[in-house]
Amino acid sequence: MKLRHFAALLITILLALPSLAQVTIDFGSRSTALKPIRPNFYNAQLGFIISPGGLATYHNGGVNTVRIDAKLSAVFGKGLSSPDFTQQNVKNTLDSIKANNMKALVVMGYTPYWLQPKPSPCPAGVGTEHSAPTDVNSFAQMAVKFVQWADTNYRGVVTDYEIWNEPDIQNSFCVAANTDSARLTAYMAMYNATAPAMRKQIIADGVTPPARVGGPAVVNLGANWFNTLLSDPVASQNVDFVSYHKYLGFTYVINQGMNWDGSGGHPSLWNLEQSTTGGFAASYKYIAGLVRNGKQPNAWATPIYVTEYNDNAAFTTADCCRNSPTYSPVFNAMYVADMLDTVYAGYNAPAQQFYFAGSVSSGSFCLVGAIDAKMDCATPSGVAVLPYPQYYTYELLAHPFYLNLNAGGRMPASVSPLPSTTGLVVTGFWTSTSDAIVIVNPTNAAINATVTAKNTGTTKTGVTKYMINAASYASSNKIPASTVTFTVISGGMQYTTSIPAYSVVAFKLPL
Repeated sequence: MKLRHFAALLITILLALPSLAQVTIDFGSRSTALKPIRPNFYNAQLGFIISPGGLATYHNGGVNTVRIDAKLSAVFGKGLSSPDFTQQNVKNTLDSIKANNMKALVVMGYTPYWLQPKPSPCPAGVGTEHSAPTDVNSFAQMAVKFVQWADTNYRGVVTDYEIWNEPDIQNSFCVAANTDSARLTAYMAMYNATAPAMRKQIIADGVTPPARVGGPAVVNLGANWFNTLLSDPVASQNVDFVSYHKYLGFTYVINQGMNWDGSGGHPSLWNLEQSTTGGFAASYKYIAGLVRNGKQPNAWATPIYVTEYNDNAAFTTADCCRNSPTYSPVFNAMYVADMLDTVYAGYNAPAQQFYFAGSVSSGSFCLVGAIDAKMDCATPSGVAVLPYPQYYTYELLAHPFYLNLNAGGRMPASVSPLPSTTGLVVTGFWTSTSDAIVIVNPTNAAINATVTAKNTGTTKTGVTKYMINAASYASSNKIPASTVTFTVISGGMQYTTSIPAYSVVAFKLPL
């Protein structure tokens, strides 16, 4: 064979070989100057499973804090002077949370009958307890009594109080005028009466650290809600955290045939998630910008909570991906990666995230439920309740046995590629026990990647590799792990691997 023919053949072969994606994480020598990740980053809405066994399952999956309702409308159903905390399992729920060494964020709602406007402004089919209270000072007194009871009986268990839930929609916060401005005005009156009174009681009870009070827990993300709350002379001085909810779509998206990758011309959940205008990270950066311009003390450091999130807010089993063994682990890992990586746009890492939900009695939202063809989160009597696909993603990220994210830590100095030019979604973090690298492949083909870890906190080249996909945990209900050997290079270490289609691959570099 002539030399020029051989050279041409060699070039053809090299061009045919799959290219290597380059993933680089610079841990910055674990400098404490790097952006912090607060402890208890990942949490969940409790839902209706309050048994010790159900909560233990949540806890084993890395959940340390659950979001629950105070159910003030039931507790104070007989009047302000006659609270009954056994109503609607309020006491039983906190008993179980305490017994499992967990914490609670409590939503301060709703309005008892004697404090509701007559006639009710709530739409047909919406409980009248969702109406705005006629006397905000009476509502504040209920909240204070709840705080005092919780601090007496569950000292340190309740770490946060969120004032109301989704007050920017009529179905959750009913007002007679049924306008956004009327709801905002009513909410501000309620917040300004309630938050200072609660914080005064929290301080008087002497719990250390003191519970935080915040809101507004809105879902439409109108700038006027954040700007009004954080510029008001009373509210801005009594907001310890800012909260919101984020869902990527509603029933109309599902009705348009939403699928993972947009095949067939349908809406793509993948594209919705990473949209630069409406995706999770985009919404967080938008709200963080509003928060840092508020008049609250240390506005730049105000914690931001996402107290509900998921792919879609529709209570339906027609959702393509929420509980899918193929797509759900990828979707949820991408959520965490995208939110953490907002620090590279100059923002603080989100403070707390609450997956909606641990379990819901109607609709397909859950971390645990019956595993069957429907995957609808049902918990029928006599049927084993097992982890759903998304459970394993959070167990991997948050649990101390795995990557230990809920212990808190720091973000690396840099993560590359950002944004992804390879199809991969990448993040990392370091904790007191290890350096962690998380790589998500949301595509339908394997991607070969060279993973480079720079300026790590370790010289050990034996690294634990974890992988989650539709097949990885099916037989054992456990996240498979293996030990791989990184190669030492100048300034760090390196490893080449294949990231399978629709997979989450993580590396734990032990100290």
